[in-house]
Amino acid sequence: MEIKGVSVIAFVFRQQGNAVQFLMLKRTKERGGFWQSVSGAIKDRETAAQAAMREVEEETGLRLRRYVVADAVNVFYKEAEDTIYVEPVFGIEVGEGKVVLSPEHILFRWCSPEEAMALLPFEGNRAALKAVCRTIGAPIEAAAAPKGGERAGTGGPSATGGLKK
Repeated sequence: MEIKGVSVIAFVFRQQGNAVQFLMLKRTKERGGFWQSVSGAIKDRETAAQAAMREVEEETGLRLRRYVVADAVNVFYKEAEDTIYVEPVFGIEVGEGKVVLSPEHILFRWCSPEEAMALLPFEGNRAALKAVCRTIGAPIEAAAAPKGGERAGTGGPSATGGLKK
């Protein structure tokens, strides 16, 4: 078995008055068809934080205002590869702007923390969202199970298949 840290998970958020909203993206059917946050591979000579910021721009067209490093990592296992994947978790705050989806997603939706939690099919991703909420001070109700036939799982394939500025 192998352990790899080759990707990141980034929860894009914005302030709407006193509330925080998270951007959720729906993958194409060919890429699993599930809802997720931004995720992606870390390229050569790139830090995890640099990868998170680049992936947000590539997958959403939005620009970073600030980022936070959450006190969590997303971990999932791919049986076909007999590999455990470990992803650092980031919160990426964006300002106003139009979302422009990359070809790997078909829909987007701005959600409350609770709505975002209910869309995430993997427990590891839900734990990562909770960590981002703790880090940015956004209240979140108890975790909801995925809705409407979304599959449940543990970590989930995101990218593979403190305040900073």
